[in-house]
Amino acid sequence: MTLIVPLPWCKRAWALPFLTVLAPSKKSNEKAGRRHKTSLDWTRQMVKVVTCWLKRPWILVGDGAYACMDLAIACIRYHVILISRLRLDAPKQNWQVGAVSWYGGEQREIEYHILSVPFIN
Repeated sequence: MTLIVPLPWCKRAWALPFLTVLAPSKKSNEKAGRRHKTSLDWTRQMVKVVTCWLKRPWILVGDGAYACMDLAIACIRYHVILISRLRLDAPKQNWQVGAVSWYGGEQREIEYHILSVPFIN
């Protein structure tokens, strides 16, 4: 995981690594006789750890590999906002349109969908 940090000598914020995990391959785990954990399993565990450290809501941004219902539900459970790419045909509901600041101060229009799942204890 990285933390987005504004630096005084730079116009853009930097993504600085602060938490990493070793994620052995399935083959390596089988050879060692260990249970295999996927990258999403590791991510769910990292979400729980960071939430315990911060003790407040925070935002997790990931690419399409993180567009997973299990991760989304874990994020909801820990009050973490998950921002991830979805397939265009994923939600059948209406998409919303909004403007975001892009690289170089440019404004871009994006389509987004807010997933709403019933409260989970």
